[in-house]
Amino acid sequence: MKKFFKFALGICFFWYGSPASSFDYENYTVQALAPLDGKVVIKHHTRGLQVLKTGDMLPDSNVKILQILNNHIVVKNIQKQPPDPSIASQSETVWIYKVTTPGGQSKVVRLSSKNPETRLIQSPSNTTLETKK
Repeated sequence: MKKFFKFALGICFFWYGSPASSFDYENYTVQALAPLDGKVVIKHHTRGLQVLKTGDMLPDSNVKILQILNNHIVVKNIQKQPPDPSIASQSETVWIYKVTTPGGQSKVVRLSSKNPETRLIQSPSNTTLETKK
């Protein structure tokens, strides 16, 4: 039974991928930004330079470009939704900044979004719903 459980868990990770936070954004560097045109020049560690626009996916990833701003881009890891609704899906929005020095790395800021836990607090007089922060 344990072998089957491990096998099933392995298949789930293979099919749905690893968690969003395990994606390596450091393989991408933002070289140039054109926010008025909605374009960005990205350097990938194996593919070289590519010009992408808003709505495109980063090369070799499930990461979609949401916005192109003056000094950084906003991307979101697009994951397949698990078939079981009881499994909470986790998304991650990331800011990747333009390089400041030639040959340098882009600064990466991760903004994980996860629904806050909701708990029921009961008091003798009334019942209130509170969100944990």
